[in-house]
Amino acid sequence: MITGTELLQKLYSEGYYIEEQREFGIKDWGKSISNGIKNWRVNRLKKSISKAKQSRASTQKKINELDSKVIQNPKLERAIQREAINERAAVIKGNGNSTEVLIDPDIKSNKLFQISSANISKRDKKKLRNLLKDRDYQVNYNRDKGGPASLAHEIGHIKAMNDPGEAGKISRDVNSRVRHKVFENDTTIDKGNNRREWDDSVIKERKLERKQLIENEKDASNRGLELMKKSGASKEEIKHAKKTLKLARKDYKNLGDIYVNTAKIKKINPGELLDD
Repeated sequence: MITGTELLQKLYSEGYYIEEQREFGIKDWGKSISNGIKNWRVNRLKKSISKAKQSRASTQKKINELDSKVIQNPKLERAIQREAINERAAVIKGNGNSTEVLIDPDIKSNKLFQISSANISKRDKKKLRNLLKDRDYQVNYNRDKGGPASLAHEIGHIKAMNDPGEAGKISRDVNSRVRHKVFENDTTIDKGNNRREWDDSVIKERKLERKQLIENEKDASNRGLELMKKSGASKEEIKHAKKTLKLARKDYKNLGDIYVNTAKIKKINPGELLDD
């Protein structure tokens, strides 16, 4: 256990100045130490966030390098897409890879309205509407980002969400709520008309959401790899997919760490400004 003297020495060594007791009273001196400790803890957490962001940039660079070497295999893609149809999903060409849940009638109606208002030809509008109107999921797929592995991973998410047990319930919650929260990493704590404090319950909640997100990604990757094998992927394609999906999970872990550490900083000092 660190002693008071050791703590003061550590604070001094890291650039924190604690006013001498003779210049202030005991109460002021204690307050100065308390503020110094808070600053030290906040800066430690900020360094962790900065490190996670640097790791994300490095990880994305490695993913991009793997994407440039991805094996394009239309036959494998078609086999995976047939599985998507079995899971009531439609695969649409997109800028990235993601899955939209359309089970809620209001969400489905809004999606179909967006298509009607989109700046595309009438023929494409009709094609998209017919494709999505009887589907529960829309998979946005960019073959240049991960290739068949990314498509299989998204179908893995859908298979998990269609699981009738507890795993399916958690997966649906992660994909409809938790993922958005972690990516957005909102630094406010407003919940409707009730203002919550940045306390241990918020940190505990975020730790659970981080764990659920990472486990959900791992599960989708495992399901996706099994689907690739079932669909006829070669050993080389499976090896490449494992590398890409492992890096993607690392990126999610870094996102989760940033998400949790943001709450820890806000608990110490709610007014602390954080870098974007």
